[in-house]
Amino acid sequence: MNTYALVAAALSKITNMRIVSHDEYLMLLQNDNNSDYNYQIFNYNSLHKHETYLVKSTDSSNHFIAAEVTSSDDDIVSSHDVEIDNSTNNFYIENIFIKKFLGGTLTIKDLNVNSTVSQLKNKIYEAEGIPPDDQCLIIGNIFIKKLSGETITFRNINANTSVSQLKNVIYKTERIPSEELCLRYDNKTLQDHQTLKHYEITNDTTIYLTLRIHGGSVTIHILDFDFLDPPFDFDFTNMKCSGESYMRGNYQYHRPYGWRRIALKVLDQFDDNSWLGVNKRVTNLESVEGEWIVSYHGTTQFNANSIAKDGFLLSKGKRFVFGHGIYSTPNIEVAVTYAEEFNYEGEKYRVVFQNRVKPGSFKVESNGEIFVTDNDRYIRPYGLCIQKV
Repeated sequence: MNTYALVAAALSKITNMRIVSHDEYLMLLQNDNNSDYNYQIFNYNSLHKHETYLVKSTDSSNHFIAAEVTSSDDDIVSSHDVEIDNSTNNFYIENIFIKKFLGGTLTIKDLNVNSTVSQLKNKIYEAEGIPPDDQCLIIGNIFIKKLSGETITFRNINANTSVSQLKNVIYKTERIPSEELCLRYDNKTLQDHQTLKHYEITNDTTIYLTLRIHGGSVTIHILDFDFLDPPFDFDFTNMKCSGESYMRGNYQYHRPYGWRRIALKVLDQFDDNSWLGVNKRVTNLESVEGEWIVSYHGTTQFNANSIAKDGFLLSKGKRFVFGHGIYSTPNIEVAVTYAEEFNYEGEKYRVVFQNRVKPGSFKVESNGEIFVTDNDRYIRPYGLCIQKV
């Protein structure tokens, strides 16, 4: 069984979009002369939209941004590196270091991840006397990921570079006409007249390249190569509860017996991996420090926001039985009541999301059967549970 094709079929049903595996995409290109298609990548961010910051450290390593300062008198360009260091948490950055091209380091203090480019420029102006209008940003590296899975790197891209100019750079190496290129980032299609800065694209950003067919009115989403993480799959299909009690996040974990769990690639998607319980576990029955609780979410309307439709976002502000929030359950037998059914290769299946929920971030309702999470940042899907009906 082709796992990617199975997941694509499940997600197609959940999202009401046409999602195909990469192999299916290649077959479409070879066998279908229909020019009415637009192709786009479907990745983890398509499923779980999370807030994008202007400056954000996504791991413990140092991140670099470059600042370019242009003199209005003699049009000399001096480049600077901006290094984020000692980030204490998601919201506060202790120091940003600017390494000057001609030597010396400028330290900028008291910025946070919500600070704007304008605020950073004002800080540089206060220290260096360079007017903000004479400053722009250089992004060190931009990664362009093709539908084939290949990634190409473009260096020394300016943050004021327009999308149209970036497409011309891509054309020089890939020979794909700019009018046929479609670039996507953070689930947005980049518009030719906008700059990379407009989309808050920073150093080491990956942009997805797809093809736009003229006149295309049908969008086909290709499942990203990095959407799944097969080493972490686990087949509970023929397993039954032995009576042992498993704990995750110091809360009882009801394993999805009778289901096949397909892992989503979530390692390093967030600031750290402790929420997954990746720290050394003494036994498989015990929790580890920092671990989040396991819950399940039915993919049809579960008296609350559908993860598939709303991407875990609470922007619609609806009121539900137990109040506003994302509803999930620690018991997959409850979630299965709301599971979406789909067909694959002549067989019928159903699918449920397996999530992690931050301890203390949710209300418990219905005698412990319902979790209500009112902040979408505290519930994260990390697996798809699929069962033949």
